[in-house]
Amino acid sequence: MDRMRLYAALTFIVFLALPAAGRAQEPARAQGAELTVYLATMGPGDLVWAKFGPNAIWIRDAITGSMIAYNYGIFDFAQDRFIPRLMKGRMLYSMGVDEADHALAAYTYFNRSVTLQRLNLAPSQRHALREFLEWNWLPQNRDYLYDYFRDNCSTRVRDALDRALGGALADALVGVPTGETYSSHSLRLTAEAPATFTGLMLGLGLPTSQPIDAWEESFIPMELMRHVRAIQVVDQDGRAVPLVAEEIAAFEAERAPPPDTVPNRFWVYLLTGAILAGVLLALALAARDRPFARANLALAIFFWGVATGFFGSILAMLWMFTNHTAAHANLNLLHVNPLGFLLAAAAPFAVIGSRSSRVARLAWPTAIALLALSALGVLLHGFAELRQMNGPLIAMMLPVHAAVAAVLYRFRDTIPSPPGDGAGRLSTRAAP
Repeated sequence: MDRMRLYAALTFIVFLALPAAGRAQEPARAQGAELTVYLATMGPGDLVWAKFGPNAIWIRDAITGSMIAYNYGIFDFAQDRFIPRLMKGRMLYSMGVDEADHALAAYTYFNRSVTLQRLNLAPSQRHALREFLEWNWLPQNRDYLYDYFRDNCSTRVRDALDRALGGALADALVGVPTGETYSSHSLRLTAEAPATFTGLMLGLGLPTSQPIDAWEESFIPMELMRHVRAIQVVDQDGRAVPLVAEEIAAFEAERAPPPDTVPNRFWVYLLTGAILAGVLLALALAARDRPFARANLALAIFFWGVATGFFGSILAMLWMFTNHTAAHANLNLLHVNPLGFLLAAAAPFAVIGSRSSRVARLAWPTAIALLALSALGVLLHGFAELRQMNGPLIAMMLPVHAAVAAVLYRFRDTIPSPPGDGAGRLSTRAAP
């Protein structure tokens, strides 16, 4: 009897254990089924660094009711050695985590669009994605060396999604031509800010003017959003389905969208250069019998030399001494050059007719050297592999360099010879 009871008890325990084991195994089979993954893309804002728009991965958990936003665009002004890191191109950015509704409220407040794309990921992919993001958020893993184009908040989101998809994003985007460059996207997105537009055209080097593919183009969040719309993935049943299952406009900003292409401002910059050149030539004509006009001319060339020397020095230092790879191999050094400082030092003596003739005599050769370098830049611009997106800048700089050279040529014969040179000795012997 005792054996029968023991057998019955064991049978009952096994009977209870079987469903329990089934229930214990069920979450493992459907791990991640409670999760919904969104690619969240925010539109441009008002500030310069907001023109490019960030993005993030939002994950909803049906069990906890939470919706967490994971983004890679966090930086801290209080980080150790912030200014030296910024200057050297070794800025530390971090991954951040926030409640999605907080992020939505913030972007709504700043009138920035928020678009959510629900992604067709298998439950196991959703689970693996969240596990990776949680691991990435650990203090020892969250920081990374920021690169404007190759390792930023959008490329980190792209890479995390590609990892969860087993390389499906890279398979779809790598090698697909776009007809764009890092420079073209940077310039079109800052077209409404003329100073930033000009600064980027000056500071971005030759590598940023080379064609990029769709994978590289995803450094812009809005471009990544556009690319994922066209991607097909294989679901758990082996069927090809769109990666984007649903697209939701969480908030529509009341602002004009950025232009699709870089505005053609060649003639604006050329007109600016022509006006500056005309002013120099007009001052040179007036300087014949007006000392005040001669002083103004000297001052104008001085400031031109300081400006070209200053910006040329900045470009040279960015290339030689920093990790700002976007500014390397910058052919704009042919148009703004440290030689400008020598022009600024010598030209006023040449124009005013100072007795410091040894310095004054350097003015015209320096102006010719600067003009020749700028003309070389025009020549190199004719070769596709050496063509930066700096055509408008060339159109502005070349006329001014030519005008400075022409003005200083006119004044070179008025420079007195230094005591003791050949011309001075000859004139002394010829004197009665």
